[in-house]
Amino acid sequence: MSSGLGGLNKSENGVVIGLCQLQLPVVETGADLARQTERIVELVGKARRNIPGMDLVVFPEYMLQGLSMDTSDEVLCDRSGPEMQACAAACKEHNIWGCFSIMERNPEAPNNPY
Repeated sequence: MSSGLGGLNKSENGVVIGLCQLQLPVVETGADLARQTERIVELVGKARRNIPGMDLVVFPEYMLQGLSMDTSDEVLCDRSGPEMQACAAACKEHNIWGCFSIMERNPEAPNNPY
């Protein structure tokens, strides 16, 4: 039995995790956020196509909003919002788990996202 340590073959009962590195975006508008969401969705599919045995793809912190400290409502997200719905749909479509990082809207303190 192969251990998987010599390549990208999954070990029995193993989990293959892919870490995605990408250039952080500049997000200043809702349109920028939508474009970056589309990019992340594309990368979920690319992860599945390039490594069919991958179980989980992990994206870096600030993957959607970049390093901007902009806390305007236009660029913040909700866990049930369209950006996360798009990411969830991509994972379902490509049969892969995903770990995503967002600046989440905080209704109790609008200038301090989660």
